[in-house]
Amino acid sequence: MGNLFSSKAPICEKKKPEPIPKDLPEVPYAGSENPQENLANLGKIKGPYYINQVMKETGLGVFKLRLFEERIILADPIAINVIYDPELTEKSVDFGLANVNGFTLKGYFPTATVNGDDKATKKAGMWKILSMAEEKYGNDGLYKILKKHWESVLPLIKDEETNVDNLIDVVTVKTLTEFFFDKAFDLDLKTFLVWFFKGLTPKSTPGLELDDVGKQVTEQMYGYLNSTPWAQNVLPELLKADCRDAETLKSEALFFAFVFSAFGLKSGLSSIIPLFLNLDDETRNKILEEVDAFNQDDGKNMDEKLKAFDVTDRFATEVFRYLPPVLQVQGRAKKDFVLNSLKGKYLVKKGSYMTGYSYGAQRNPNAVRCPYQFTTTGDQKHIKENFFAFGGPHNQEPQNDNRKCLGQYISLNMTKMFVALFARCEIEVVSSLKFTEANPNRVIASDEPLRVSKFECPHK
Repeated sequence: MGNLFSSKAPICEKKKPEPIPKDLPEVPYAGSENPQENLANLGKIKGPYYINQVMKETGLGVFKLRLFEERIILADPIAINVIYDPELTEKSVDFGLANVNGFTLKGYFPTATVNGDDKATKKAGMWKILSMAEEKYGNDGLYKILKKHWESVLPLIKDEETNVDNLIDVVTVKTLTEFFFDKAFDLDLKTFLVWFFKGLTPKSTPGLELDDVGKQVTEQMYGYLNSTPWAQNVLPELLKADCRDAETLKSEALFFAFVFSAFGLKSGLSSIIPLFLNLDDETRNKILEEVDAFNQDDGKNMDEKLKAFDVTDRFATEVFRYLPPVLQVQGRAKKDFVLNSLKGKYLVKKGSYMTGYSYGAQRNPNAVRCPYQFTTTGDQKHIKENFFAFGGPHNQEPQNDNRKCLGQYISLNMTKMFVALFARCEIEVVSSLKFTEANPNRVIASDEPLRVSKFECPHK
């Protein structure tokens, strides 16, 4: 992965925009005419699932929905691309019950909620954290760290009451914090969640100060980071090249590492086991053959082993197609423009609020084969052309002026590594492996946490 922020595109003469036809229709409405009813459904059925329900009921891939404000939902693999185009769309930060731009922890404003130079600076800083870790460890080192933390939790799977999802969360966070900071997070994950949510300022109380609990967990989070080799050895070097202060850089590092691991990868890695166990025998056996080859001591490095995966690669892509970590992206039209979609063209007016809805776009029956079925079949090239799971199209590189998540490739690689670690384990499940979109509290591919009566892995 090269420096994503150093190269500049060649300067080209801009084409004059084509005039907008006067007879273009506006985007049609869907859902209830009453915004309070739509908001109630958002609360009752988790937002992304409710929007998907509207999409299925109407057969529309592009539609308006009345929420806090009128929003254009882009659940179409052609239309959704405008949300990722900085020429057409600016980030919308004023949607929802919480003003996330009021993130008060040490004064840090998350990169996902800001625009312009501030956003570019933060994204470049986060890229530096990731690129330094990749340069130091590479995929070989990442696999060793993941394997160590996975093997450390296996003895904790003792009976049917064990929540395996929670253990996978621990493995994910410890793996990535050690990868980034050279020391695994040694606090309870609840500390991070309290720290994060205490920093979300409700719109009705702008400038809300942290309470005693918020201050306590903030000190715990920074205490952990200050104890890491990264803070002691790397941070001083970064300060020589960055005009920002140490507290800002530490805030940036904490936010990136924990949101990446605790939120970005949570649904992916926790979904892998139920999705794998639900595969047909033929597909599972093909993956097992690839895993056996992966685990051979044949002198190949990790990059070569990962590239050798075929069905396992399809499986990893499908995990995030089925349940993307970035379910929706908010934006606002910077000017009037023509919106192209699978079912025609629409007029979008300047100032219109939009939601790029990757969950729906990747389930659009006009573009995706078997959209509501988890499957490793189909043309992988076509699947990737309709893949928006990480805040942008699959082949889009993250840049400082776009929305593409930095973590797509490391997430897909960690998924394949994780499959290699557990695929040969004997697993007997006692919980349900169904996924019905009915549970508003889960974005994982089973309606309830994974519980097992047996989870035995071969020793290597």
